Amino acid sequence: MKLNCFTYKKETFTCKYCNWTGKGDELSFGKFSEKFSLVDENCPKCFELIYSWIAPTREEIKEWKVNNNNKPTDWDNLI
Repeated sequence: MKLNCFTYKKETFTCKYCNWTGKGDELSFGKFSEKFSLVDENCPKCFELIYSWIAPTREEIKEWKVNNNNKPTDWDNLI
């Protein structure tokens, strides 16, 4: 599975700073750049950066849904 804004919540991450391990949906939101639509996800234990992702475009949302049997996403309200 390709790790991206649609899939990261189900993946397992380990923090290289404090060794916390858990699923992507347990990460804490960090910084958000409106200019680049970039979101940082931080460790919920020590708050160090673990993963960053870029918000999808409408076209990427539509393509994801077509390729994934119209599976619901957190982005459905944008299309």
